[in-house]
Order: sequence, then C-alpha cells, then structure tokens
Amino acid sequence: MGNRLENVLSVVNPHFPDATPYRSPKIEIFADQVVDEYMNIPRDSEQRKAREEALQGFYAEGLTVDSMGDVGGYRQLNHKTLYDVHFDDDKAILQYRVDYDNVAVQQKEREVEKKKGKKKEKVKEKYEEEKKNSRSMLLNVPVKASNDGYAVVSNLYFTPVPDVKTKGVQSETNPLAEQSEAPMEQKQQVENWLKDFFKKYADGTTDDLTYMMEKPQALNGQRSFVGLENTKIYPSGKNGFVVKTNVKFQEKDVAIENTESFTIHLTKRDGKYFVEKMENTLGGK
Repeated sequence: MGNRLENVLSVVNPHFPDATPYRSPKIEIFADQVVDEYMNIPRDSEQRKAREEALQGFYAEGLTVDSMGDVGGYRQLNHKTLYDVHFDDDKAILQYRVDYDNVAVQQKEREVEKKKGKKKEKVKEKYEEEKKNSRSMLLNVPVKASNDGYAVVSNLYFTPVPDVKTKGVQSETNPLAEQSEAPMEQKQQVENWLKDFFKKYADGTTDDLTYMMEKPQALNGQRSFVGLENTKIYPSGKNGFVVKTNVKFQEKDVAIENTESFTIHLTKRDGKYFVEKMENTLGGK
C-alpha cells in the first residue's frame, strides 16, 4: 500500500505548510475506510442508520452525511482501487475507482399451486425480485490532515473513469536493425542453442539455469516453449552475440499462446554459449 501511495504522492502541492501527513500511508488507510462505508448502502433501515453514524465519524465538523430513507434496494461495493491523488488549496482529493452494483428490489405477485386437503388450488403469493446493474466510477474523497489525523472536509463526489489510452506512441524497435547479422552457419548454431535454452527456461527452475546464465531465471514449469519468431543475431565482440527475438509460450493447461520479446547478450565459455544479460524487450542494446 505504501508504494502505491508514494507513487501517486510523488509531487505534493508546494503551498502545503506540511506535506508529511499527505505522504503517510495512514491517509490511504483513512480513505479506504471512508470508501467502504460510503459505497455500501444496506437495504435494512437500521443498518443504513448505523452506516450514517459510522460515516459521520469520518466527517469534519459542520459536514453532514446524507440521510436516506427506503431506497428501494441496496448498493454493494465489489472492488476499489486508489486511482490518483490531487491537491486543492489545503486538502488532498483521493480518487478511487469503485466497481459496484446497484440492486433494485421490487415486490411482485405470482400464482402458485398449493395443496388444500386433497385438492390443489391456485393462490397468489408475494415475492421479491432483484435487478442488478453494475457500475464503475471515480469516487473523489476530499481529505484534510489535522492534529495527527484526517477528516473528510467536503461532500464526496463521483466523476467518470477517464480513458487513459493514448495514440501516436511507437512500439519499441530493434536499434540494431541496420547492422549486419552473423554468418548463416553461426546464426543456425545460435538458433539451435536458443531453442534448447528456452525449453529449459520454460520447463526448469533457476537452479537448472545456473550453468547457462549470469543471473539465472526460469518459469518453473508454468509455461511451455512453442518456438522462435523473427530472430536476429548480431556479432558482438570477439566471441559474443546480441540476439533479438520473439518467443512464443503456451499455457500448460490450455492452448493459449502469448508472444514475448527478448534481447539476449551471449558469449562463449569453454565452447558453450552463456547468457550474460537478458531483457524482455527488443529495444535493449
């Protein structure tokens, strides 16, 4: 939790007289509790009253929780995530993405057959029908720090979840694309070694890879190696190579494949290839 908070609080409003309370993980603990109480609205009137009293304990003096009568259902929070933190004057506004269900409960009647003595007769009975609608929004929580504690100083409010996708960003490319590759015979040798290496990488453990890698890593048998794609092999130094390749792996349980990109720095030690460095990118040098 602390790392997430440090990321979103990396820039604190310079006008704050003391930014320390707004960097503390305690502010997220406080806001988490507020969000849970605010978002979950019970159907039962006594439980709703208890919710209002609990929520009021988080509010600053003079700020009143909305009082609710029969809302015709209930609201249930399914998931929350701290999305961002903004600063406005002397308060922090913690934004949470909240995924929740609004559940409308309707009273209905239906005819059912009931046994009366030896006969069956149709009678009407009442029942409840629930209609669920799932929603996702940003819930904004205005919080001010004071006396080693926190309080909600303004009404919470909803805003749409923004689209954070962007266009115009180019994918990583091979910076060695203009260089000449290794001769075909050497390239074939390295490719054959790579196939054996990635089989061990997929099926084995880090201990199995100690003789092949400077910093051993492996998938511990969780995936299967399928094959190499678009493999480029460039000479590097006296006995080395830089490999740029895409590798296909597959799930063990079902035929779901994915492609991963690698840049691998190889050298020869005692006649055998050895991984000096491996990165999950085509952009590495």
